[in-house]
Amino acid sequence: MKLFQTIRDAVGKVIAESQSDRQAGAGGGPAVSSPSKQPADDFKATPAPTFQTERTAAPAPAAGSARPNADSFVESPATVTQPTSINGPASSTARVDELTNRGFGYLEGRIWFHFKNCGFDYIPKEGDVVDFTPMTSEKGQAQAVEVRLSGKPFLPADFYMKTLEKWSDIRLDRRTLQSLYDMTLKEDWDYIEHPWAQRRPYWNLKNYLNNTFLRAFREGKIKQRDGHAAWNTGLVDNLYRPIHASFRLKARANPERLGSWSFEYFCVVGVGPEGDAFRKRFAGDYPVEARFFHGMDDIYFDPDTPFPFEINDHHVLVQGIEENRYPSGFLEKFAGGFDVDRFRSEKGNYLKEVASRVNQNHELLRDCVTRIEKAVELAKLRGRWNYRSIVPIYYPKFDQVSFLLPLCLQDDETTDAALVFQKETLGDGSKQYVFRTIFNLAMAYQNARLVA
Repeated sequence: MKLFQTIRDAVGKVIAESQSDRQAGAGGGPAVSSPSKQPADDFKATPAPTFQTERTAAPAPAAGSARPNADSFVESPATVTQPTSINGPASSTARVDELTNRGFGYLEGRIWFHFKNCGFDYIPKEGDVVDFTPMTSEKGQAQAVEVRLSGKPFLPADFYMKTLEKWSDIRLDRRTLQSLYDMTLKEDWDYIEHPWAQRRPYWNLKNYLNNTFLRAFREGKIKQRDGHAAWNTGLVDNLYRPIHASFRLKARANPERLGSWSFEYFCVVGVGPEGDAFRKRFAGDYPVEARFFHGMDDIYFDPDTPFPFEINDHHVLVQGIEENRYPSGFLEKFAGGFDVDRFRSEKGNYLKEVASRVNQNHELLRDCVTRIEKAVELAKLRGRWNYRSIVPIYYPKFDQVSFLLPLCLQDDETTDAALVFQKETLGDGSKQYVFRTIFNLAMAYQNARLVA
């Protein structure tokens, strides 16, 4: 197991190393900025939304009914009164007939659905047979929610966030994280200096646990036996023995539903009374750790693979500003200014104000987009020159190993963000890299730790 320092170096020192090489050959290169020196590099934890939701069920539309006007759904979302469960029964089945480039599509040519109403692990494709819950909008139009591949459980779109805490009743608070930290081979989990570092100890360990559990869950590596479940955390003790998490099924609970499991303890097999009980229960059939990649092609960047870059103004820029993905220096220079004091006192509201300002001012929007595009082109050239500066990460939302490409947004000399991209296979069998999003440095460090 590589230690956490490895991945820190990958994002930081490896870039610095490439800069040293460039300085020797070309007389200079970018310097890596410290996240702690950029107020806007701080980021806000997203609270886990409620899984069970109350909705109003409506019958499926009659065959042959006319296609609804898609615009009628924009301001009138449907409401439902059925509880959603991880393995809830399918309300209806249909074929995906048409997809648009505006974020919505049609089932059987007449039932409207928005991509945000698809399960988090489903990306709709024309011709797919899907299960869904039929609804009607406030204007009486047919609509589908909880869309997923036929026969698959519906998982909410935010399931990839805090997965372990939704699957069980575990509280990843200071006490729980401290007890686990005391068991593990020592790593520096609080390596990024932030104003909230003292208030949120082991924040990165918490993030690691949720995302590693998500990967194990997707791979079917959660072991169940005699009303108990176990998961290999991927962490080891000081003798390099795996650390497992043990859970028990709640009384009269369905093991396939979220929230049905109670956390018991972390343990090493055969160590102490808990480890001994764990050994007897699983009798050698212990859970194995999650795997984030399966071949060298997953973790090495190929500079000869095409890498087109197209920016979505709203998601990449406007939403990215609201989510604090851009450094303060970039916003100061290209987004019409940045007030550090207001950011510190009212971060969420202030970032929304900055995002709105950029979105409504075409000149600012153009300046920001142009700067991002130039930064990406420069980063691609540097990545081609030194592939070691491109770091593999696990991107939970897409359940795929992705890559981090260091970006210099404020100027050409300071690395202050990272571009996330993935390799995909096209219809003709060829490969290309696809841009996904932009991370601030704190997000980049967190995701890189998962494959360390």
